[in-house]
Amino acid sequence: LIRIRAVGISGSDLAQVDARFVAPAGSTDIPGLEVAGEVAAVGKGVSDWAEGDRLCCLITGGGFAFFCVCPAELCLPIPTGFS
Repeated sequence: LIRIRAVGISGSDLAQVDARFVAPAGSTDIPGLEVAGEVAAVGKGVSDWAEGDRLCCLITGGGFAFFCVCPAELCLPIPTGFS
């Protein structure tokens, strides 16, 4: 579970808000494909991430929410020194 602190706004997000883009099947209708934040909770079997780790990732939607989920293997650490 990722606590979202920042999002990117892409053309796809703007098109979705304007009803010109349909989210992929099985995805949320909440826009937001690019997120950065910190790990709020770790799923079963995840060992590379811990609560509080800072990360960024691409998701299939839902980035404009307060929290989102993303497979651990698709997350990237935010380098030390980046705010």
